[in-house]
Amino acid sequence: MTTTESIRTFASTHAGPFKRKELLETLGVKGDKKAEQAFSLQLNRLVSSGKLERVGYGSYRLPEGGKEYVYRLTEEERKIYSLIKTSFPFIDFCVWRPSCLTPFMQHVPNVDIILVDVDRDSMEAVFLKLQATIENRPVLLNPSRKELELYMNAMNAVVIRPLVQESPLIEVDGCCVPRIEKVLVDATGDAIFDYAGGSELYSIFQNVFSSYDVNKAKMLRYADRRNRKDAIKKILTTIKPQTEND
Repeated sequence: MTTTESIRTFASTHAGPFKRKELLETLGVKGDKKAEQAFSLQLNRLVSSGKLERVGYGSYRLPEGGKEYVYRLTEEERKIYSLIKTSFPFIDFCVWRPSCLTPFMQHVPNVDIILVDVDRDSMEAVFLKLQATIENRPVLLNPSRKELELYMNAMNAVVIRPLVQESPLIEVDGCCVPRIEKVLVDATGDAIFDYAGGSELYSIFQNVFSSYDVNKAKMLRYADRRNRKDAIKKILTTIKPQTEND
């Protein structure tokens, strides 16, 4: 996670204004002169760009209306995350639910899927581990669209999927989770999000952009890796007001 992402994540999850000292202590860099200087420099840059407001000496807050989306794992998701992290400490992966988009939807689907996005070479090993460990949910290994159509509505599954390189991820409470840019791009075309297609997808984008800061440049880079850049650009033309979070 970059210095900027660390600061904005802390600011988004902090109740009210925060002190520079609190930031440095929470992120574990208090006393590291070089790291402290880097954070101080970035704080000044964020204030100059309008992405943070200085409300007193060494005290900051997000500007009115500015908010970073932060995905927090449920207890069940955290248990799955911990199991994978303990068994495979060196692989790249994230755990999340597609239902995180429910607050932004007009029609709420009755779907309770947990996604485990993991690097392709480790998918089968993670699948076997979860299949042997999880008792209350079936575990599916990279199911096809047809398989999802057959099974998804009948079961609350854990779905193992390939993690696209350079996916927008962020560490929250010690766990790797998707940034909102990844969630939106995945929702634009992944079979598991078929229930969020059509006009519903446009509503999701509009509501997300109205509620949170979205890094449009980061989202388009990821969309390009997934061959969805044109589709995302088309949706962005409908967002009002147009976003400037590049």
